[in-house]
Amino acid sequence: MITAARSFAERYVGFVNAGHYDQLASLFAPDASFLGPGGREFRGQEEIAAFYGTFLPTITPRIRLASLVEAGPHCVYELEAQVAGQTQYVLSAIDHVTLDDDGLATRFAVYTK
Repeated sequence: MITAARSFAERYVGFVNAGHYDQLASLFAPDASFLGPGGREFRGQEEIAAFYGTFLPTITPRIRLASLVEAGPHCVYELEAQVAGQTQYVLSAIDHVTLDDDGLATRFAVYTK
């Protein structure tokens, strides 16, 4: 059985790799809090969608899960990325997500390398 946390992480990776950046906000609760790179904070699906729609097209990443640990509604996973102009995958981010009962992120914190 795939847990909600694993499902979230796999859908996140799938949307990014397919270039469906506009669909990433659908993984978040309407009132979600996103603590992004550089200490920026975004609130709600609209702000989160704007961040992804602006940032990810500049690097067009291919990502994969390097590790994943979960406990109840909390999940932490490491992402390796290959960005435009690179041939190697390198550890690029650690994401910490808290999910609600519907499997949507209510809090999402990204730590980038």
